[in-house]
Parts: sequence; C-alpha cells; structure tokens
Amino acid sequence: MTSESATRSATAAWGDQIAVTQVGGVPLRMYSERPRRVEHLLQFADRWGARPHIVQGEREVTFDGLRLAIAAKATQLRGLGVGYGDHVLLLGWNSPDWVVNFWACLQIGAVPVLANAWWSEGEVADALAALRPTVTLADAHGAAKMPPGWRRGSWETELSSGGGPVGEWPNRGDAKGARCSGQ
Repeated sequence: MTSESATRSATAAWGDQIAVTQVGGVPLRMYSERPRRVEHLLQFADRWGARPHIVQGEREVTFDGLRLAIAAKATQLRGLGVGYGDHVLLLGWNSPDWVVNFWACLQIGAVPVLANAWWSEGEVADALAALRPTVTLADAHGAAKMPPGWRRGSWETELSSGGGPVGEWPNRGDAKGARCSGQ
C-alpha cells in the first residue's frame, strides 16, 4: 500500500455500524469503520483545511494552522531532548496552545501528563517529584507554581493558517496512559 493510499484509507469517512469489540479483554461498543491510529484523526481533519478548528475569544486556529503548529512544537520538543516514552507535564489553562502541546507530544511518541491548572504550588511540586518529567510545558500561571530546578519548555506555540505535513508518527505499540488528579 502506498503512502497516499494509506492516507486515503485512513481518512475515509467513518462508518455508522456499531460492533462490540474486545479491548484488553473488555467488550466495548465502537464504530466498525473508524481511524485505527490517533494520527489518523488529524489526517481525517485535513479535508477541512482553512476552516476554523479552535476558537478562543479572538484567537482562531484553522485545521491547517493546527497541523503546522503541531509540527513546529514537535520539532521544538525533540530539540529539548524529548523522545518516545518520555513524560511531558502539561501545566496550563485550556487554550489553543494546550491542544497543540498535547498533539505534539503524541506525534513524537511522548506521554503527555495532564496537570490540573488549579493545583497549588505544593501539588505541582509533588507531581513533579513523582513523575520526573523530561520537560514541563507550563503557561505563565503554571510556571509561577513550579519550584526551581525543573526543566521547562515554552508553552506558547506558533499558530499559523498555512498548510504542510505533520510528519512521521511512531508506531510502537499500545498507547501510554496519561493521568490528571485534582488531589
């Protein structure tokens, strides 16, 4: 199967048939025809191009812009030494940047660990000590709660309305878990 036919197959419309499928020994209802890998969700969205995808106040991100921002952030994370299986703590408020940071972690095979923006300084310190992330991506609010000595990358992302490839995604088995607790 060529790369183009694989992408076309991955981005085909979802079916409407529901089947019961065993996942880890647990029966789950799911669409029979659906994307099989997380990156196929973004490939499926390619057809929407310049349409708005994320809107927050005056900020608007198109589907194409999201794809470019994810690729740029993934490159930035690799430059910080983040690789497959590494934990990246996301410590910030919901925003377009949060979405980009999350998907960029997935693109390079890192594990995005979702921190609660409402955590106290003590809870942030405890999470950092327990998780020992390779890097923490924190907005200004989250960064103010971080104790000194922890590696921090930029929360802000380059959001654009252009188009371009997202890049290669690792295919190394089952998804890793991410956790977030308010306690």
